[in-house]
Amino acid sequence: MNNDVKLIEALSAVANDYWRPDSPIYLSNIPRILDKTLSNFREILGERSLKNFAKATENQGRYEVVEHPTQSSRVVLAPAGKGFKFEPLDPTPVAPAAPVHARRPRTRAKTLDFLDCLALLPEHERSQVVIPVGVMVKLLEK
Repeated sequence: MNNDVKLIEALSAVANDYWRPDSPIYLSNIPRILDKTLSNFREILGERSLKNFAKATENQGRYEVVEHPTQSSRVVLAPAGKGFKFEPLDPTPVAPAAPVHARRPRTRAKTLDFLDCLALLPEHERSQVVIPVGVMVKLLEK
């Protein structure tokens, strides 16, 4: 038995042994498993990537490689015929974030209260307080 066939059989075993529809086996997790069952799998692959090898041999190996339609890093190894598909993204639009002033309606009042407290400080302490104008403008924006 040549080495490619050994790797194909190992991938087929992984696809069947680790298959669960609610928690599929991602290709990125397979090297850790193969290290235990076929320690020389990296030598067998040579310059080929595991993904390319699995895709090229899926007809021979009773497994299929399923790629997420929009997230290229999500690649699953599934037993052949299981018909695994990634769940479609939720089409519900996300509401835009509320403006800063809507999220913190009392910021202006609190800022003015803070300035009133600063006014109560003695002159020598007040002269050492440094607040950038940009910060004050953001706090007081309506």
